[in-house]
Amino acid sequence: MLALSSPALSQTLHKLSPNNPLTIESGQTIVIFYFDIEVPRASLSIRETTDNGKSLRGIIYQQLEEEIGNLENGFYWFSTEPGTFEIDRIEAPYFNLPNAVTIKDRPNMLFRAYDGVINYGGHFFIRADRSVRQVNVSLQNRYASSYRFLSELIPDGHRQIPIVSSLGLRDDFFIPRELDTELGDDK
Repeated sequence: MLALSSPALSQTLHKLSPNNPLTIESGQTIVIFYFDIEVPRASLSIRETTDNGKSLRGIIYQQLEEEIGNLENGFYWFSTEPGTFEIDRIEAPYFNLPNAVTIKDRPNMLFRAYDGVINYGGHFFIRADRSVRQVNVSLQNRYASSYRFLSELIPDGHRQIPIVSSLGLRDDFFIPRELDTELGDDK
């Protein structure tokens, strides 16, 4: 498990598996990511932003205090307050590669946390490519291929809570119509 240092984020990142299904308490806003990390000792920094990716209340860092490079590949979840967040910095010490990769202000690194739903944040990759001396970082939307697996990991008592894609900017295709009025019109 990883500890998070921001009041906006929960204190723990939880592994999601058939032996460890999602547990949701009343009032929690849940975000789920799939981590696929091949760089040992990698870590990432998350900050809260406005919907257009600008910094909110100055720079607010929610720094993972542990290394994500040592995580087993798989789904992980954490709780947070509703809002828009950005993965803005990757620490990836690997051979003679640059230690930090700044990915600030890239819209594909944004994710939203909606209240009352399970938010799928994306499939997060970190790869080290020695031949070109760079770290490849990507956050991909694999909502369609992950949906069935995620549905199976949600306990029966919470199956009525929808799983929505929250990667990047709002995409109405992945938001059920009944949630459209609850989430508000922020196009």
